[in-house]
Amino acid sequence: MSLEQTLVEAGKDFTVLPCEYHKLGEREQDYFTRLQAYQAPWLAERILGQGVSAAEFAGAFNEFKRYAALLTISDQLLGMVSKKVDSVWHEFILFTRDYMTFCDEFHGKYIHHQPYTSYHKGDQKADERFFRWYRRVYGDLPEIWRH
Repeated sequence: MSLEQTLVEAGKDFTVLPCEYHKLGEREQDYFTRLQAYQAPWLAERILGQGVSAAEFAGAFNEFKRYAALLTISDQLLGMVSKKVDSVWHEFILFTRDYMTFCDEFHGKYIHHQPYTSYHKGDQKADERFFRWYRRVYGDLPEIWRH
């Protein structure tokens, strides 16, 4: 089985479509449908090479795509509260051209990343905004966002 087939199989239970997708207009449905279809096998290859399973990658990458959608919908700074999703983001940024194309297509501009350090503390309000937006658009948070 090819990497692409493995990823499709691993990701079949994941979706970026919002809970109320059917209530969205045509433009919004198109956005989420395109985001759902977006694949990054080159990113998967890199992350799978670090000992992550295809299912773990598919779940974390799906949640990264949801995070990007929430940034677009909210037009606000949202906290990144999952180390697993954040690690996918870190790896994605290394593919600078692909990452820029993704940002342009699904956010309309570059999605900057500021890791938390002792010099850049986390923003509690941004984290709270993330949780509110996630629940509003997707419902309950999966386990990946709880550690």
